[in-house]
Amino acid sequence: MFSPDTSCGQTYHTSSKKAVRLYKKADKTARKKDYDKALRFIDKSIDCDGRFVEALQKKADIGVAVGNDEMAIEYYEKSLAADSTVFPRNAVKLSNLYDKKGDYSDAVKVLTWYCGLKGVKESQMKVARTLLENELFRESAVKNPVDFQPVNLGENVNTDGDEYINQILPDGSKIYFTRRQAEKDADGFRIEGVYYSTIVDNQYLPAVPMNLDWNNKKRMGAVSISPDQKKMYFVGFDWLDSNGRGDIYVSEYDGAGWRKPQNLGKVVNTSTLESQPCISPDGMDLFFTRYSRVNETTDLYVSSWFDGKWSNPQAIKNVNSKGNEMSPFMHPDGKTLYFVSDGLPGMGGYDVFMCSRNDKGEWGQPVNLGYPLNTPDDE
Repeated sequence: MFSPDTSCGQTYHTSSKKAVRLYKKADKTARKKDYDKALRFIDKSIDCDGRFVEALQKKADIGVAVGNDEMAIEYYEKSLAADSTVFPRNAVKLSNLYDKKGDYSDAVKVLTWYCGLKGVKESQMKVARTLLENELFRESAVKNPVDFQPVNLGENVNTDGDEYINQILPDGSKIYFTRRQAEKDADGFRIEGVYYSTIVDNQYLPAVPMNLDWNNKKRMGAVSISPDQKKMYFVGFDWLDSNGRGDIYVSEYDGAGWRKPQNLGKVVNTSTLESQPCISPDGMDLFFTRYSRVNETTDLYVSSWFDGKWSNPQAIKNVNSKGNEMSPFMHPDGKTLYFVSDGLPGMGGYDVFMCSRNDKGEWGQPVNLGYPLNTPDDE
């Protein structure tokens, strides 16, 4: 059943000219974002022909536009049921809506169907396969939850701002972390600084800012303190001696306080952004993130202390994806690296992963820590 449109040469999948006229009115008003009026027209069009694929899709698209996911799901399903060959990519749109409401099994089914089609552009098929990989993981993860019962550290540590990049000292005496407040400084940046809380009998005392005489309100964060508590690595943003947007610095403790920090130099720091340093338990490896202007993503790198200096950093290839990897943390065993990624198969947003290094220094494949530790939000 086809109805040719002689004015523009378009063919609609219905024999009802009235349905086509009403569809065009709905399309025109929807383009003007008058969705209530568009829905009235499109409903009348569908009344004329309940299998008019273009009209069914248009109602689904309007559902997306107005935030009515249930309507969008219903009419993408109906458009595919009426004739799946007309708009097969509705399967991808439908999978995203299923995912949004946690219907991972339905998302797997519709993506499996789509990935089995022939004649789909390779670029589109690649996206669909990635989506399917994620949905398969989510379906399995929800069916096989890990034991996870987090405990909030309480108001002595957490505020209505952001607390992140934390480190508990090996002796369990303190926790260091970065706090980003809602208030902004004179340059328009949210006020950010390093805090610590002393731990007594498993209780966290009120957090206080680190007393650093040389800081002078310069932006810094993401502290990593060596196990012997003699060196502190951190990122400084827009400092006068920096090579780029953010550089990694080190400060040494002299028994009375933290000395004026030193930039790690151009071997580690580039003209882009290096951040979130993490020193290994033996002090010989420095893990950090580096931003790529070309890819507009962040990857994990490691530099090793050799012959009195830091080596040329190497990207951790087994870990880095086409997305973003951040927040490296090396376990005290010196072999297990924890990090977050939004580019590896996960629950959505940033998930927490782990990766192990063998005795030859080779990294294994990343392992997602599972659900409900990881959720559709950012961890």
